[in-house]
Amino acid sequence: MPIIQLRHALRDAMTEEMDRDENVFLMGEEVAEYNGAYKVSEGMLKQFGPKRVWDTPISESGFAGLGVGAATMGLRPIIEFMSWSFTWVCIDQIINNAANVRYMSGGQYKVPIVFRGGNGIAHQLGATHSHRMESVYARIPGLITVAPSTTYDAKGLLKSAIRCDDPVIFLESEKMLNDTGDVPEEEYLLPLGVANVERKGADVTIVSYGRPLQRVVRTQRTERTLVTATVVPAQSTGTGTSGTSGSARSLDPRLSDVLHWTAPDHSTHTATVPADLEIWQNGKILLWIDHSGRLVPPPLDGPTATTHAVLAGTAAATSAAGLLVITRQVLMWRLMRRRMASWEREWARVGQYWGRMGAGG
Repeated sequence: MPIIQLRHALRDAMTEEMDRDENVFLMGEEVAEYNGAYKVSEGMLKQFGPKRVWDTPISESGFAGLGVGAATMGLRPIIEFMSWSFTWVCIDQIINNAANVRYMSGGQYKVPIVFRGGNGIAHQLGATHSHRMESVYARIPGLITVAPSTTYDAKGLLKSAIRCDDPVIFLESEKMLNDTGDVPEEEYLLPLGVANVERKGADVTIVSYGRPLQRVVRTQRTERTLVTATVVPAQSTGTGTSGTSGSARSLDPRLSDVLHWTAPDHSTHTATVPADLEIWQNGKILLWIDHSGRLVPPPLDGPTATTHAVLAGTAAATSAAGLLVITRQVLMWRLMRRRMASWEREWARVGQYWGRMGAGG
């Protein structure tokens, strides 16, 4: 099985789909003559020509809108953004047009378009290039949001995204483009909106996606501790107009009986994808980890804690220390449960004693 870089997996997915379907084309800034800002589209102009690999002006609103129009007319555009931070410029085209056309037309128009590019922080970029946009797009009805965490996932998910009849937000980490992994030579697809249980455990469920999953969760040796973890890659979220279920919903049977769970991500403290999972869990949150790595109660205006769960939804929680705190919390809760059981037995004996005394008196 060949070992290739993630950028090559993305390129292979696009070229295979363009070979398969003549309606697929790539459009974006520097994707053609310059071979892509991050060399993801290297060689594609030579292979497919200027009619299917287009360089665009620096006008995200313009070429995003052009792509939406092309999709409604039966083409399958792949729109590359140099940075997802730049989509604030064209957010109206994505949210009000791409996400709504199929619903507002009563299903008469499909919008088979993929928006893809670098998301989040990268090397030597300023604040205007470093927004994590999954927390914006994952909550929009009509959009499917994808964040792969491996080379294998990147290719399989991108191929499925190109074939999808709903608009797909495909978020790549620029810091992962050099990552390598095994990718089969034969064709394969990975379904959108379906989470995968990568490793099973008994004590804590870790739900994550993208680079945090690759850099934090998979590197933790939880199997060597007293706590075993179930690792769930939630690699795509959202619901398309055609009814593709989001991964959070598909996790419901797995998470409903889980006592402790955590969702490491790389967003800021508020308005994160884990925050959405928190609301989706119907307020079953007791503690979460703040930016300093401390376990704190949820805010007063947040959900009411009804069960004992742990949510880590900040950048601090994506560190090894954050997961160690979660491990410690699980152990503490185990000890607390044993003590509570002991107290209950003592109170039962006291009750029985006073009951006998009362009966004897």
